[in-house]
Amino acid sequence: MKRLCLLLLSAICCALSAGELKVLTIGNSFSASAARSLPWVTASVPGCRIILTGANIGGCSLERHWEEWNKAEKDPQYKPYGVCFIDSAKLPGNIKYKRGNVNELIKNNKYDIITIQQNSANSWKYETYQPFAGNLIAVLKKYQPQAEIVIQQTWSYRCDSPRLKAWKIDNSVMYDKLAKAYGELAGKYGFRVIPCGDAVQIFRAATPVKFKAPDRKALALLKNKEAHAFDGEVVGMCKWTRHKKTKQFYLSCDTSHLNPHGEYMQGAVWFSVLFGRPATEVKYLPAGMTPEMQKFLLECARKAVENYRQPGK
Repeated sequence: MKRLCLLLLSAICCALSAGELKVLTIGNSFSASAARSLPWVTASVPGCRIILTGANIGGCSLERHWEEWNKAEKDPQYKPYGVCFIDSAKLPGNIKYKRGNVNELIKNNKYDIITIQQNSANSWKYETYQPFAGNLIAVLKKYQPQAEIVIQQTWSYRCDSPRLKAWKIDNSVMYDKLAKAYGELAGKYGFRVIPCGDAVQIFRAATPVKFKAPDRKALALLKNKEAHAFDGEVVGMCKWTRHKKTKQFYLSCDTSHLNPHGEYMQGAVWFSVLFGRPATEVKYLPAGMTPEMQKFLLECARKAVENYRQPGK
């Protein structure tokens, strides 16, 4: 009887721990955007909790992550990363920020999952991944042998991105190449993938409202603080920004980062992969989002996760 009780207690503890994850993201703005939705998404599903630490540098490539590691090894006071700490069980408050480096994070803490990714500009060029990914993976395995390393598959830019024009490719080509590159990296090490790029492509194919690139002349006529819609896309949006020197507002257009709908879908994809549960279990409905759009985004997330062929499967 005593042995049976111990076995039951052990099973209960395992069940509880499976619903709680301590996660470290090593990335850039494309992983920072996940932190704007993932904790709230997780909190909406009973029995799930994420303690998220995000170590990010805007535009940071795998090569630069490796360079920053070596610099911090020589000088522990060198802290180039913006680090955020969010516990989904303590929302809406208790979000903390500080400067730091990856070295101190992985040497002084234990994580269940650590995510890595390439920066978006190099995501479609596998030759930029190595040897830096391998070097970073080696130190992560050394200091965090218990952690699972997971790769975030990023996404292709919006069709009107100036970078695509400069590279002489369209966003479908960018997606095909980055999907292949991330797949090759995952296959080499046997890592699972968070298929955010796939979810974006699924949304683009399925959305009933197709995106139309904004007319620059029409945008120029918008008055201060007038909104510009981002219908038919989860990547990119225009927003009013205050100029640092003149203090005047101007309209800036982003064609690479996720908009609020995209960030919500990204959080659902992350949740589904990390917790092994369907994205459609998510109950969180952000302010301003219709239940119809919520349902559609969660369905795109579900399809992306369920259709992705993980290494070894």
